[in-house]
Amino acid sequence: MCIRDRFDEALDPLLIAVDSTDDDEACRAELALGEALERSGMLEEAGVAYLKAAYFYPGVARSKSGLLRAADVFAKLGRGEDARRALEKLIRDAPDTPLAEVARERLSQERQ
Repeated sequence: MCIRDRFDEALDPLLIAVDSTDDDEACRAELALGEALERSGMLEEAGVAYLKAAYFYPGVARSKSGLLRAADVFAKLGRGEDARRALEKLIRDAPDTPLAEVARERLSQERQ
């Protein structure tokens, strides 16, 4: 069995959890999937997983971290405009959170 097959097999439980009817569990799985994809170098796919967590589960508090993680991935990919949009959405959606403060700091640094 090649490494790619083993990686895909390791993702199976996360993919099953993403289909959960429990939003908190599905959101957590989507974020974990994004982290696994990011660590494996699959940055585009990781960005999609992070955005899914944020957009599909807006009522789950942890979903907002998906926007911050997506911004990180987009920055790594050289997609600064997409990173900026993710940070701005985070600030709009959760303005009084520590994550929004991090987003504001990053946008401020970007402007300097």
